[in-house]
Amino acid sequence: MTSRQHQLQSHRYAARRLVEALVSRQADPARPARRTAPATLAGVLVAVLGFGGAAAYGAVTGSVATDWRDSRVVIVERESGARYVYRAGRLHPVRNYSSALLIAGTAPPRTVLVRQAALRGVERGSPLGIPDAPDSLPRPEDLTGPEWTVCSSVADQGESAAPSMSVLLGVGSSGGRPLGDDALLTRLPDGAVQLIWRGRRHAVTEPELVLAALGWTRHRPLPVAPAVVRALPAGADLGRLTVPGAGQPSRTIPDTTVGEVFLVVTQSGLRQYAVAYRDGLAGITQVQADLLLTAHDQAGPTRLTQGRFSGLPRVDELIPDGPQAPPAETPALRSAATGTVCVGGAGIQSPLRVAVDPDAPATGVRLPPGGGALVEAVRRDEAVRRDEAVRPDGDTPQVSLITDAGLRHPVPDPAVLPTLGYPGAARSRLPAEVVELVPAGPDLDRRLALG
Repeated sequence: MTSRQHQLQSHRYAARRLVEALVSRQADPARPARRTAPATLAGVLVAVLGFGGAAAYGAVTGSVATDWRDSRVVIVERESGARYVYRAGRLHPVRNYSSALLIAGTAPPRTVLVRQAALRGVERGSPLGIPDAPDSLPRPEDLTGPEWTVCSSVADQGESAAPSMSVLLGVGSSGGRPLGDDALLTRLPDGAVQLIWRGRRHAVTEPELVLAALGWTRHRPLPVAPAVVRALPAGADLGRLTVPGAGQPSRTIPDTTVGEVFLVVTQSGLRQYAVAYRDGLAGITQVQADLLLTAHDQAGPTRLTQGRFSGLPRVDELIPDGPQAPPAETPALRSAATGTVCVGGAGIQSPLRVAVDPDAPATGVRLPPGGGALVEAVRRDEAVRRDEAVRPDGDTPQVSLITDAGLRHPVPDPAVLPTLGYPGAARSRLPAEVVELVPAGPDLDRRLALG
């Protein structure tokens, strides 16, 4: 006897054959329709995953909630990228991202991405922000180290040459030849002549006299940008000695005039030079001797025997010492075939590197793409052997953020650095003379951002 279940199955089978005949024109398809339970389960799983993904995305972007109504967040409109801050119930447009971070004042920074529709109808306030402040900030991991290089390039080394300058941060110039113990004779745009030697600059007083005395008249000083010279610590001037009473008879050395140059040669070949003062001989260097011989038009140094030299009265030597001293002996001069010279270092403590004819950009400030530098400007006071940070107001060190746009943005209050995304970033201490070569942009100051 047929049960009701069999009757129901027969009815469903007949109905399915009728539908298949109408839809596919086949009352008995090769593959019967699958049961609905697995399909229903699969649909439920897909729906759950979809809702979960949407919820997770909304939690990250803030677009599925009203958590953007917070004065401590930066609001970014998804469709346009426009930036806003929410203050006192109003939505204020902000000129750039760094200004928005300063206004929000949250460490670490918090940014929410919101759909345009969610912002529709919210009352707008006046625009805020610092004009020309950076819209893109380097990531903390992209901040460069303390390496810096300043280069000068000139295509024409004639009298009217106009050298250009470039600054490299976090990268150095490639190629070229280290100057080493050689010297480089340079000329600034104002006509001043400087001798670069062993990582220092020595102002050449009376260039015509010095070049003639040291046999450098055939060497034309290389035109350089002042920035390269200022990047080097200053040494003592290179010029002739001033001998009081020059040309007058010496009181203690018979038949000798004050300012006369003497020479004694030891058996080992060591050459010792001295100049006559009123009360005795003063030891001098070979370079000082050449300068005095040229200035006083003395044909050559007066030779003394070792015995005669040891028996003459002596006064304090005039030989300079220390790292600031100019060359004691005439150094070999280096020429720059391409007209390019670079000075570089790492921070403020490392020895400086000087290279001629390297591969370097002609102009501008260069950093690694997407990189930046968080720097502290330091002036080296060698007289007291200490380093002092440049302090604009006497209280806080001068800190600046340099972006890959080639602009330096001073940060008057370093306490805002965490709100910009740099809570523990190390600051590179660089010579102030190098930092000041980077063109200055607007200060990153919260008070300026608030208008």
